[in-house]
Amino acid sequence: MNPPFVIEPLAGHDLSQFESGVPVGDAWLKTSAASEMKAGRVACFVAVDRQIRRVAGAYAIALRLAHLEGIRPYYQTVLKTYPYLRIAVINHLLIDRNAGSPALGAAMLVNALYRAKRPELDVRMVILETLQKTHAEGFQSYGFVPDPHVPLRVFGRF
Repeated sequence: MNPPFVIEPLAGHDLSQFESGVPVGDAWLKTSAASEMKAGRVACFVAVDRQIRRVAGAYAIALRLAHLEGIRPYYQTVLKTYPYLRIAVINHLLIDRNAGSPALGAAMLVNALYRAKRPELDVRMVILETLQKTHAEGFQSYGFVPDPHVPLRVFGRF
């Protein structure tokens, strides 16, 4: 049995009907995501309903490089053999209000983590930047650690 959604790169999808309930996220997806991809700053993926080809969710992922000195002490001890740390930043994880699948957000998170974990990327840490505090708190149930300085950000490591 095929899952009801396929996750694919954003490329000419109709976003006019998309509404997650997070206006700043919806605006970014509709007006900036494509140009951010074209500039090479992010890769954006969308979950598309297989039957009606409607976008039901989206997320963006970007790679960053950080010097270990700028990382929280916990991660400095865990990752001390690397002078620099390659980080995957996942943000704009949005689910359409009409998607009808409560598990879609979790499936998209797993998809994003799978993409970030590709061996050729050598990512050691993941940062999830959310647009709502309740989302940041929800990601903690997946083992992410809250950032005490940025309430809408959580960390995880591979």
